[in-house]
Amino acid sequence: MTSGELQARTATLLCALKALLPRVNGGERGRKLALKMVKACHDMDAGYRHTCASGTPDEFITRISAVASHAKRTKATLMLLTQLAYLPIAETRELIFEARGLENIFVASRNTAKRNHRKRLAARS
Repeated sequence: MTSGELQARTATLLCALKALLPRVNGGERGRKLALKMVKACHDMDAGYRHTCASGTPDEFITRISAVASHAKRTKATLMLLTQLAYLPIAETRELIFEARGLENIFVASRNTAKRNHRKRLAARS
């Protein structure tokens, strides 16, 4: 998968989550959780675009770690909204799968970057 395809996936997830906002139940608490979810997804989307422009391996690792954290927060908040019945599972199932998939991709990317960076450092020694 290319970085452009991942950027499109994060942007698509962000749009889908924003479209859910009017349907969130639970009053003020539900609204706050939903806004937290959208903010985390927005940070993931913007963070990944910045990560793609990283100039050094250290910078990439730092940025992709933050993106993975935002992806995890997005997924967890979406799952919480579903568990609390603020959103129906029928509307969130595919979005949870997509958020989980993105989180796995970003974590794997971070782990690979760290492993490769350690190998490069060891080769210099």
